[in-house]
Amino acid sequence: MKKFLFVLFLLTLFIYPLSSKADSDITRQEFISMINSSLSISSASDEALPDVPKNSPYFKDIRASVDYGYIKGDETGKINPDGYLTRPEAAVMVGRIMGTSAVNHTDFKDDHLIYDWAKPSVKS
Repeated sequence: MKKFLFVLFLLTLFIYPLSSKADSDITRQEFISMINSSLSISSASDEALPDVPKNSPYFKDIRASVDYGYIKGDETGKINPDGYLTRPEAAVMVGRIMGTSAVNHTDFKDDHLIYDWAKPSVKS
């Protein structure tokens, strides 16, 4: 069932670019919201997050993503939910959901340009 839901999520990612926001970047909180919605991820926790106020409209989604374990934030725990999502960040989130294993390199020609923290997810 999880694989079916994940395929549904991936379809959502392909449909999103066809929407009215096709030429827009996507924020971390928008991406997290799509993942949580597609995979029915939620959390009852209301534990504070460093840079997401509890009264924020996307607090519950971000809290759920942290509890699920697919987002961890930077070295200080900040998520920067309004920041634009990068491809390596998206790969890491999807990789954590899929349970990728650690690797030190990829087979891509631009391997040297990929952040070390993203390589396990990009490789998969």
